[in-house]
Amino acid sequence: MASEQLSQAESNKALVERRFERAIAGDREAVVAMQSEDYTIRLNYGHPAGGTFQGIEDTGAGRLKMISLLGITSFWLDDVIASDSDLVVALVGAKDTDVDGNEWSMPAVELIKVVDGLVTETNLIYQDSAQLRDIALGREAAA
Repeated sequence: MASEQLSQAESNKALVERRFERAIAGDREAVVAMQSEDYTIRLNYGHPAGGTFQGIEDTGAGRLKMISLLGITSFWLDDVIASDSDLVVALVGAKDTDVDGNEWSMPAVELIKVVDGLVTETNLIYQDSAQLRDIALGREAAA
């Protein structure tokens, strides 16, 4: 009996889901192994840590800056949408509490590019930039 081959969409979707599972579990080594060496992440420019980061060290520093500015303690994956192209859409979210102890959560949309079985690029295409700014400014003022 011949084994079934996954379509490009199924394969890309499975990779993105595994990558988020490992990220949520805190397994950075596994996450990095699923990325190309020149992996690039673009955080929207209204974001407090906005910009383009490329390569393992730079993207790690960009993510760390984002997490520390916002105090993110957890994030989740809601859904992954893929077609037979190299692009995958991930519906994700993050949460924490602000400096006043109020819990906040925020959905986000990431457009992820997969080439030859590796994630090569992530574009954060939606987040509430005004809410992110307010959270970051509140944390900065309290520090």
